[in-house]
Amino acid sequence: AALHRGPTALATTRRWVDYVSALTRAEGAAVFAHLPLPDSGLVLELGGNSGAFARLILAAHPGLCHVILDLPGVCALGSE
Repeated sequence: AALHRGPTALATTRRWVDYVSALTRAEGAAVFAHLPLPDSGLVLELGGNSGAFARLILAAHPGLCHVILDLPGVCALGSE
């Protein structure tokens, strides 16, 4: 569904995005604790969903630039 931007596809994609975002908020800090990140540079996140993990990273490392690549439907939801 996330390959498309129609209303039905976006409704299905939104459920997935909300689910994964909830998991990231619940478990992201535990994963983040094991990432050796520099104080500056670029982080490329493939499948970054709602950006919940990016927000966690940038809060701790404001000198980083974070780029997220995701499927068209996920990006359309992010633009909303």
